[in-house]
Amino acid sequence: MSVGAPPRPPGNVPRKAGTAKSRKLAEAARDLKQIRTGAAAGLPGVAVATGKVAVKRAAKRFLGKKLSKSQQRPRQNPKKPRVLLKIFGIPAGFFIAFAAAGVLVIFTIPNVPNINFGMGGIPTSVPDISPKVLQAYIQAAAAVPANCNMSWSILAGVGKIESTHANNGQVDEQGNTVGNSIIGPPTAYGTAKGPMQFINSTWASWGKDGNGDGENDVYNIFDATTAAAFYLCGVNSISDKPRDLSDPEQLRQALYSYNHSWEYVDEVLNNIQGYDQYGSQGSGSLSFDPADPRLVELLLSNPNIKLDSLAEQDLKTGIVDARVASVVGELAHRYGPITVVVFKGEHTKHVQNNPSKSISYHWCGQAVDISYIAGQPVSSISSSARAAAEFLLRDLGPGLRPAEVGGPWKLNFPGSFTDPGHQHHLHIGYGPPCEDREGSS
Repeated sequence: MSVGAPPRPPGNVPRKAGTAKSRKLAEAARDLKQIRTGAAAGLPGVAVATGKVAVKRAAKRFLGKKLSKSQQRPRQNPKKPRVLLKIFGIPAGFFIAFAAAGVLVIFTIPNVPNINFGMGGIPTSVPDISPKVLQAYIQAAAAVPANCNMSWSILAGVGKIESTHANNGQVDEQGNTVGNSIIGPPTAYGTAKGPMQFINSTWASWGKDGNGDGENDVYNIFDATTAAAFYLCGVNSISDKPRDLSDPEQLRQALYSYNHSWEYVDEVLNNIQGYDQYGSQGSGSLSFDPADPRLVELLLSNPNIKLDSLAEQDLKTGIVDARVASVVGELAHRYGPITVVVFKGEHTKHVQNNPSKSISYHWCGQAVDISYIAGQPVSSISSSARAAAEFLLRDLGPGLRPAEVGGPWKLNFPGSFTDPGHQHHLHIGYGPPCEDREGSS
């Protein structure tokens, strides 16, 4: 399935993708994704949706009214509710109640299996994706601007169709496909190559170095998935304004730009829905799971994270607290290129110039100093650095929120501080001090 060629024409002859049933399921999922699910006491299977836009879309879909061309392919015969019932296999008893002037909709869907319609988080494993390819999807999703809301599951949904995840994981340790053998048939636009099937002209404009080896190799799974992530976001650099792929219509159009076939789009959406069940991200959580055994490897191979030599050494020796490592990955994901100056480094055991001789979080490996965020030096006028500090203290839940965040400003949150020594970097520290832990020495 060739990717692009100005003005983004279709690639190879579109393959026959997805049954009518699967397409309907994907479209229904697209609308239901707008609806925040909640469980009322004693009412399992009740979903509550707020917001007139989501209500209007869902109502149109369920009532079978024809949508605009920008929302879906033109349809010859509007579908009636009984068709949807057949698709979901829902017995009689399904009903839609409209209340509060169309603002509140309650769907009662008995005997429907739990499905995660949210953007996928970070899974530990996925049955049909090899660990190396999964790592590439996760890393590529973190490489694009955070406001694109790219998910590993979107890239996996595409990669499954394009090359069955690099020929079922036939890649070496560096991510190179074995024998560079993934080549599509010739087309009028060129021959698609590599695990994400780029043609030469598109790769010349969109190719990326995803594994930090200095090369843009269309056959490398890290390079190809990173390029695909930027292409789907519609930007070629971290500083550009991307599409928002959390918007179902923008996601649909992004997939159509990758291959001009609505059947292709439907099949990818089906794949995404299936992969989302393996990882979900809740409010106040981190995309990089502190318990993920691959966390250090993900940070070391992330092109958006620049590590000073001592910081890299600290990561490799395992001294860095998992919460700190997760936050480093999260900030690189949300705000773009960051530079880590130090984790522990040469810090002394006790905080300098502190009469109480407090134990340094740095000495415990429980702190990090970051000098660049979003590719810009941390300073009092750095909006990205300030936004990062506010995110850490305001949005993260218990266990993930730092004990202290120092920088060029004093924010109106517990744990925020500023002093002359923190005017040019962001300091993030987690407690309690290691010597205070039970059993520590």
